[in-house]
Amino acid sequence: MLEDWITETGHVPRTLRLDGAKEFVGSEMRDFCITLQLVPAYNHLLQCRVEGAFRITKSHTRVALKQSGCPLHFWGRATKYFIKKRNTLWAHNEADGILTTAFERMQPVGLSNN
Repeated sequence: MLEDWITETGHVPRTLRLDGAKEFVGSEMRDFCITLQLVPAYNHLLQCRVEGAFRITKSHTRVALKQSGCPLHFWGRATKYFIKKRNTLWAHNEADGILTTAFERMQPVGLSNN
């Protein structure tokens, strides 16, 4: 999953917050020099945000598969497509009133989309 993120965005995160999840403890973290920050195993507010994001992603993926008539083995591709659309098309109002997308917020300062 981490390699997919890096390949798709070209952005290597400096830090990952996790609750001791074993799937992120491995050589990938050392290879990319990623710092791991441990957080409490359960935080109600963060858990709600994560579950909400999963629910939205699953719902949109289901709709995409149903509307396209594709079989269930396209679930992974449909999910990646939705996430890419969400990150590049859905705008969020910043504190200064400027609309930006998640993709724009992830870009290192000084780089452009061109």
